[in-house]
Amino acid sequence: MTRLQREFQVTGGLTGWHKSSRSNPNQSCVEVGHDVDAHVTAVRDTKNRAAGLLSFGSRAWREFISTAVKDGPTY
Repeated sequence: MTRLQREFQVTGGLTGWHKSSRSNPNQSCVEVGHDVDAHVTAVRDTKNRAAGLLSFGSRAWREFISTAVKDGPTY
């Protein structure tokens, strides 16, 4: 089993789903959840949670956040 397959199997353990305090309730936003034991972070659409999610290993998530903070928002 690959690491990616393991990450997708842990979705039941994702907890602490939250969205940014800067999110506008009438606009598109995402929620982030974590499975600390499996070292996975996942993102899902707040308005369509049943559509699924994207999951990232801890290293990939840290790199994404680091780049987002460094480069800033793009509109």
